[in-house]
Amino acid sequence: MKHFIVAIMALTLTSLHADTSLESKYIQLSSEGKKQKAFDVISDGLRNNEIWASRELGFLYIKCDGKQLVRCDTRKGLRMLNASAQHGDVKSQTYLGDRNLYFYSKTKEKHYLVRAKKWYTTAYKNPKHTVDEVKKLARLCEKTGDIKRAFELYKEGAIKGDAEMQNSLAKMYKNGEGTDRNLQKANYWNNQSDSKMINGYTQSVSITKFN
Repeated sequence: MKHFIVAIMALTLTSLHADTSLESKYIQLSSEGKKQKAFDVISDGLRNNEIWASRELGFLYIKCDGKQLVRCDTRKGLRMLNASAQHGDVKSQTYLGDRNLYFYSKTKEKHYLVRAKKWYTTAYKNPKHTVDEVKKLARLCEKTGDIKRAFELYKEGAIKGDAEMQNSLAKMYKNGEGTDRNLQKANYWNNQSDSKMINGYTQSVSITKFN
């Protein structure tokens, strides 16, 4: 199996295409803890040059979750994830944003912050983005002082029903950050956020661990 993976990596990195039902099969097998069968499905996906398969193999290399199936190799993993990201995989794009932001928090080297914003922006522009991508870009814009852009993104997420972004939007209206101060709108969005939290419906940005 190892030789097969190595043999097709170069092809996979240059000719990825859209996902198929194999990804759903992989998710199901993974949720059932059937690692070998799930890995076999990744191999099938790689034979078809499918984006999700490149991404998931990259995760195995980086996170060492598949240490009994592939050897840990961060460099190879990042090559796979970069290939998937370049071919439009929103999960890979978001992961690369997370990874660069994580290393910025550890080193304070600005090039990591620049890369994080680049990948979060790319993920946000991806037609397959979710509210999670909107939230991560909004928070980074706020962190880096791009307040007007952060306001626009928080508003977008708030309209889509995200409780955390409704709360952030309320604060921006209250403080006049990125927009004119408007206590009526601040109270409205605060109430929208509170109603979801009272009903136990709260959302949070996913946390990614790195090595």
